[in-house]
Order: sequence, then C-alpha cells, then structure tokens
Amino acid sequence: MAVGMLIAYIGDRLGTFVGKKRISKFGLRPRHTAILYTTITGGIIPLLTLLVFVWIRTDFEHAVTDYGNVLAKTNRLIKQNKDLAQSAVDAQAKASQSEAELASVKAHEARASKSAADRIEALHAKEAVQEAIYTNSIKLSQSQLASANASLGNANADLTAAKAQLASARTERHQTAESLKLYERRVADAQKTVEDKERDVARLNNHYRTLIALNDDLQHRNQQLETTNVYHTGDELGRTVLYTSETPDQIRTRLTGWLESLSRTAAHRGAGTGPNGRDIVVQGDGSEAQDQSIPEDDSLDTLAEHIAQSGSTVGSVVVVANARFNSTLGEQVRLDIQSFDNLLVFSKGDAVATTVIDGRLPQEQVVNQLVHFVSEKVQRVAIEKAIMPTIDANTLGRSYGQADHLLDTAAKIQEAGTSTQVVAVASDDVFTNGPLTVHLEVVPPTSTPSAESNSTHNAHPLDTAVRDTAPSMPGESLTGHSGGHRNPSTVTGL
Repeated sequence: MAVGMLIAYIGDRLGTFVGKKRISKFGLRPRHTAILYTTITGGIIPLLTLLVFVWIRTDFEHAVTDYGNVLAKTNRLIKQNKDLAQSAVDAQAKASQSEAELASVKAHEARASKSAADRIEALHAKEAVQEAIYTNSIKLSQSQLASANASLGNANADLTAAKAQLASARTERHQTAESLKLYERRVADAQKTVEDKERDVARLNNHYRTLIALNDDLQHRNQQLETTNVYHTGDELGRTVLYTSETPDQIRTRLTGWLESLSRTAAHRGAGTGPNGRDIVVQGDGSEAQDQSIPEDDSLDTLAEHIAQSGSTVGSVVVVANARFNSTLGEQVRLDIQSFDNLLVFSKGDAVATTVIDGRLPQEQVVNQLVHFVSEKVQRVAIEKAIMPTIDANTLGRSYGQADHLLDTAAKIQEAGTSTQVVAVASDDVFTNGPLTVHLEVVPPTSTPSAESNSTHNAHPLDTAVRDTAPSMPGESLTGHSGGHRNPSTVTGL
C-alpha cells in the first residue's frame, strides 16, 4: 500500500511538473502530454506491485503463471471441503444420534440401577450392539458378494447356453444343408421319373397311332374288296327306338321317316332305286323263308300294331333293319325289320365288371391289362346282358384309343403300389339298344370291393369319361356301317 501511495504521489507530481513546464511529446498538446505521463505512471503502480509480490514470495509467481490449474485445484479443494463439511455434519448428526442413544441408554441404566455393575452391563450391551452392527454389515457385504457371485454364475450360464445354442444352430444349418442336398437328389430322381413317364407316353402314343393307321389301312382294304357289294346278307343298315305309348299311326309315320333315312344311306353307298321309289324295300321280319316275302305296307302295319300293343310290358322297343340278301351296285336293297324290347340293363353308376391289377407292374403292362379288361371282360358282360352290338366302323378307335385316359388310370394304380381293384362303372342308363358306356374307377386297397356286375356304384364319373349315348327321342335313327363283321358289344367310353 505504501509503495502504491508513493508511486501515485510521484505520478501526480510528475503530471503537475509536465503541465507547468508545458512539455509536448508525440505532437500532443501540453495538457494531453501531462495526462499521458499521469496515465503511464498509474500503470506502473500495479506492475511494480506485482514485481514486489513476486520478489517477496516465489509461490505468487506460480499462482500467476499457473492460474488455470490453481483455480481448478482451488475449486476441487472447495468441493472437497464442502464434501468434508457435509461428511462432518453427517458424522456430527450420527454422533448426536449416538449420544442421544447413549444418553437414552444411560438414562435407562440410571433408572434401572445406579450400581456400577449395571453401568458395566450397559457398556457391554452397547458393545454387543456395535458388534451386532458390524456383524450385520459383514453379513450384508457377504450377501452382496454372494449375490454378485450368483449374478456372475448366471451370466456364465447364459454364456454357456448361448454357446450351446450357437453350436446347435451350426448343427441345424449343417443338417439343413444335408436335407437340401437330399431334396435336390429326390427332385432330380422325380424329374428323371417324369422324363421316363413322358417317354412311355410318347411310346404308347406312337403305338396307338400305328394301330390306328393299321386299322385305317385294313378298313380301306375291306372297302376295296367289297366295292362290288353294297350290303351283305345280314348286315345291319340301322336301328331306331320307338315308344309304345304312341298310336299305331304315329308309329307308322316314324317308321316311314326312318326308312327314308335308310334309303338315303343306301343310295349313298351305291344302291339303286326300286318300284317303291326308294333304294330299299321291306320284305318281312326275318321269319319267312328266303323265297318268301311280305309286302312292305303289310310289314309296317303289322309292326306298328305290335309295338303299340306292347305298351303294357315295355316302354320302348328297338327296331333293327338287316339286309335280306347280298346287294350289288345299282340294286335295290331288300330288308328284314325286327323289333326287340328295349329294357334297362344298367342304371347310371352300376358296376359293370371288376378286375384286380398289380400297381407294382411297369406302366406298359398295367395299360395292357386295362385294355384287355375293357376289350374282353366288359365286352363279355355286354354279350351276357344281351346288349345290342354297335356297328360303327370307328368303334375301335373311340373305345380303346383314349391313351391319355388309360394312362391316368394306370398312374392311379401305380400310385397305390399294390394289388388294386378297377371297376368299370356305367356312365349312363344302358338299355338293350346300347351302347354300353362305362368309365374306369380305381378303388383304394382299403375299400370294400364292388360286385362283379349289376351292383350300384355311387362314385362320380371320372372327368376323362367319353360317352356315345343312344338316341332318346322316338324316331331318332342309329345308322351304321355294314362290313360283314360286327363287334359283339361296344364300350364307348373310358
């Protein structure tokens, strides 16, 4: 302080001296020069003060040069002092509490007994309490340590489980890769099987086309051999269904229309027109001798009366026209017409015939057995049931040419992989006039077999069924081909 006062005094005197002498420095006016000297002198005061402090105490130099660290240290010390003060306050509070407890104990001891033994006992009790506190603290620490150890054990168990899951995942990935390879091999095998089946289908189709070509060639050769004859003796020109509920005149009208249709067919084949204006003439019902004949009108009237009178026993009859003699080109065809009761032989869904085929056989053998079943066993049932044969020249192609349908049935049999029952089921109601329309159904090995014939089969028809239905309206004719040989029966759908 004294140094500062001295320097201030000197500065004041220096300013007064410069002012009186009107000294001018740095181009300033004397007044401003005096102010400058006074200001510089005032700045020297703190500088000298600082130098004096540094000269007196070296610690002050460190405080000035390392002010940031000192300030941080000071703040830290202040915080520590606050914490220590708070700890002291807490300790004092605990001490006060302890003193209060001690006072309470002492008061209790004083009230209980004034003897020194009681005081000693109280002191022992206090020591026991403190020991219990210490013991509880130790137990609490041990409990916390045990809990920490348990948590560590759980963490180790979780780690072990995670490692096990990782190993399991790796194993599953390996197994998945192996399964994928297995499935790929199975797919490759399945593709190879499909390719084999496709080759079998192509081979069967080629075989089928070969058979059709051979059949066409055979028919062509037969036609070449028969160019001289329009019809042979006994050849069927056609058939029609007439209903017994109609009157004789209505039946006669339908018969006349049907004969006109047969005449046009005969003319197309090369027959000649006769005295009655048609290419055909009815000469009887087939019961007369070869050299005898009945006038056409009489034959038709007799037949119409017979059909009308049959209404009490049957609902319809089939009228069939057959060639009475061989007919050459340009010659009128002479006919016999006969009637047959048109009875219901099979209802739709009835089992016509059954067979058993081993599904473990190759596809070609299964298809061959199916063809044999249809062409032999079903045909035999048709003959036994007196179903009238089909005379269509294309019957063979339609009946046994559905290669895709046979292959579908064969595939179902092979899918069963064991001896499997196959049932030929009537696709429609079948009457005496035919045709017998059936489709094939594969019965699972666990199912109850259907009857050999005339048993009801309620399964729905297969989508692959192909049907040639008989005419359902009166007078609708079924004209056909006469080649001298007729199939004993016809299965027109698979």
